Amino acid sequence: MIDVWEHKEDCTGCTACQQACAHGAITMQRDAEGFLYPVTDADACTNCGLCEHVCPMLRADERPADESAPKVFALRHKDDAVLGESASGGAFTAIAEYVIKQGGVVVGCRHDKDMNVEHAFADTVEALRFMRGSKYVQSSLGDCFHTVRKQLQAGRLVLFTGTPCQVAGLNAFLHRPYPTLLTCDILCHGVASPALFSSFIRYAERVTHRQVADYRVRDKSLGWGHTLPRMDFQDGSHIKGGVAWLWAKAYGSTLAHRPVCYHCRFTSFRRPADLSIGDFWGIEKHHPHFIHPKGVSLVLVNSAKGQALLEAIRGAVLVQESTMEACVQQCLQQPVPRPVQRDKFWHDVQTLSFHRLCVSYFEWGFWNRFRKKLKSIVKRI
Repeated sequence: MIDVWEHKEDCTGCTACQQACAHGAITMQRDAEGFLYPVTDADACTNCGLCEHVCPMLRADERPADESAPKVFALRHKDDAVLGESASGGAFTAIAEYVIKQGGVVVGCRHDKDMNVEHAFADTVEALRFMRGSKYVQSSLGDCFHTVRKQLQAGRLVLFTGTPCQVAGLNAFLHRPYPTLLTCDILCHGVASPALFSSFIRYAERVTHRQVADYRVRDKSLGWGHTLPRMDFQDGSHIKGGVAWLWAKAYGSTLAHRPVCYHCRFTSFRRPADLSIGDFWGIEKHHPHFIHPKGVSLVLVNSAKGQALLEAIRGAVLVQESTMEACVQQCLQQPVPRPVQRDKFWHDVQTLSFHRLCVSYFEWGFWNRFRKKLKSIVKRI
């Protein structure tokens, strides 16, 4: 039986234990920070131990160790329109479009109509556009794993994309490998609080007097590496920068990260998915001929399935083989450090208005801008 409230610092919230429980003894409940944690009803629990068996954090050290290092590639989509809409080089779109064209289904992250971040299913190319781009928020999985298993049992090709801990949770939940399952994890820098993101969206709507329809932390209209946060509204208008900066600042501070992210076990080249994708930062140093102003993806091939998938999409992408030394970044070496102010920040979340919170922690508001400008002038003088 899982009593996660005594071990919250180690829980990823992947829902594997809740979805594996056949007796309905486990429910997912939000804590004061807005993160979901499993809670066990002792009266309904049969002590079968299945919840502990599927927990990726308890099983993390039991993952089969592939002695060979992952193969490393730089990749970018041949379609410039796809590049512009993607967070990096369009690797996700190329992989997902291939799976759908094979009659498969893609499981990925998107915003729902209320701007909550959730995992959803797509079996058309048109539906993929809502899954592009990084969300920087922990997604709600619902009963996603159950649906994936039903699709696999029916013999359907399924691509599951998510954070490494979500992929590890799915693998543990399924108990056995499925030949038609493909998995892809993102190079994750930690997941932020859904509740705080919701507060940000509601605050932005109050400030702008418009209803938010979409939000991107990294709009690439100025080029990859020169991104601005973009917020789209229901009336068809949009803004870049301004209040849209707030979530980028909140995420970048790491104050809103889930506690387990500060000692994540998946920040290495040993990945739970067939493929791992992210931005190929620093590519100009190692493959300057391959750099593109709209972005380049880093792809780690971690399994034979992953290698076969990469070969299958070569018609849609350009690929450059690389090395582990060329692509090292923090999320492949160590977790983000826990901020000293984190406990104080979450105490203030409960007592301060969202505006005041942003003024105190994210340099928001007139006086913060004035002080920043004054410092700049003094420095020049």
